[in-house]
Amino acid sequence: MVMTLLDASHKSGTLPPKLVLVHPARTSTTFSPETWFTGEVHISFLCAVTLEPGLDRQGRPVKFTIRQPRDFLLRLFPYVKFGLLVVQTALLSGRLLGYPVPEISQLYDGFTEAAVVAGAMADLVGALEQVCQSDDEGQPSFDYTALLEGGRGFPKDEVETLRAHCEENFAIVEGLMDGIDPQWQQHCGLEWCVADDGTSAWVRKEVFQAFRELGRDLLRDPKLLVERGTVLRQAHTAEDDAGCGCVIQ
Repeated sequence: MVMTLLDASHKSGTLPPKLVLVHPARTSTTFSPETWFTGEVHISFLCAVTLEPGLDRQGRPVKFTIRQPRDFLLRLFPYVKFGLLVVQTALLSGRLLGYPVPEISQLYDGFTEAAVVAGAMADLVGALEQVCQSDDEGQPSFDYTALLEGGRGFPKDEVETLRAHCEENFAIVEGLMDGIDPQWQQHCGLEWCVADDGTSAWVRKEVFQAFRELGRDLLRDPKLLVERGTVLRQAHTAEDDAGCGCVIQ
């Protein structure tokens, strides 16, 4: 699913990362999909190889705050949904062992096993769809993720359709990010890399060289990082991370 999207949107140049994860700005001791998207939220861009968020200099996940998420979710519904679907798939396949953001994985009792987390992600997708469908102010963006679901082969005649919708959403994200920080690319914790085989993606700094050399093969098989002996930085939390990330009003 990730490869199909990357292939279809390769003309996007250095637009925002293809994968994003949305999570509540204020953590709780219980997991409630119904309230996940109703208050202030954080977004974190994910590395295309590791599916983990970019880190700041202190090793904390970079988070951008959206204080009024309803319009954001409506306009970028498929973009947000795709990130949830990819994480869910990665959990079910064993590629991820837990929720990528430490504040969430450590606090919610439901996020203790990959299968449980995957089920929680499915609930979040449903909650996201409900939030967007119940909005009376406008229609959500076309759900291009529907073109990628079902495990079927992707028809070549749909590639341009997918690319057009992807780029439309990516351009909206880029506009939002440029409005709060003209240098958001340097602050998101990821680096844009074009591999020797022409494949391009946003990746974590420690996998940059491996992706440049292996490109598409690394996206298909991240375990190649282990064979290379690549050491990944472990994300951690801090008692006070108020200065981490930027704010989208």
